[in-house]
Order: sequence, then C-alpha cells, then structure tokens
Amino acid sequence: AFPEICPLRHYCPEGQGAIECSDPVVGLYGNYTGLTNKSSCAPCPPGHYCVAGRVAGICAAGALCSSGAREPNPNPGTVTAGPCPPGHYCPEGSVS
Repeated sequence: AFPEICPLRHYCPEGQGAIECSDPVVGLYGNYTGLTNKSSCAPCPPGHYCVAGRVAGICAAGALCSSGAREPNPNPGTVTAGPCPPGHYCPEGSVS
C-alpha cells in the first residue's frame, strides 16, 4: 500500500489518520486535499454555516452570521452570530 493524500474536509497530522475539520465553537471547513493540521482548516465564510468540515449552506433569514458559523440560525450573541438590529430586516446570508 502507498500513502494516500488527506481527503477534503479533513487534516492529517504526521503519524495520525484523517481528522475532520471541526471545532466546538467555530465552524470550519477543509476546501483542499492534503491539509496537515487544524490551522489549515478555514473558518466558515461570512453568511454561511459549516458542518462536518464543509460549507453546508447559507445562514437563515433573521440572523447575522460572521465568519465561522456552525448552524443556519445561530444563537444571537455567540462568537459567530448576532441578532438582526432593531428596525432592520436580515435576509438569508446576512453578515455582521
């Protein structure tokens, strides 16, 4: 057998298997093969949310999603989200 390139949505530290790009606080994704460490995984782009190491979709209407959202309708006041400001409407994919 020969070494295989680390797959999308994962990173592969030396001497270990493939580890999914994920974090308990910030949504991450691995958009390239061959990533070598967790810092190679990127925070989810603003206006989107990431699950299981991939960009899973656009954030829901009514929420502001900054970089690193982990769910489509994140709780306001978390590291990656905020409420839509009073007197404003936040369509799908709104960013803070």
